Amino acid sequence: MVFVATWMGFVYVAFIIDVLARYIVDWRGSRSLHTDLVIDVLGQVLWAR
Repeated sequence: MVFVATWMGFVYVAFIIDVLARYIVDWRGSRSLHTDLVIDVLGQVLWAR
């Protein structure tokens, strides 16, 4: 999870990386840092795999 500073404030980005294939599997961005952000990313990755 990282945060990015923008003109409007901070944006939090959660992403899942496939280390062996070296690419980002899925990512989500949000203005608020809640557990829903991480749960959404994990749910999408598990559904896609």
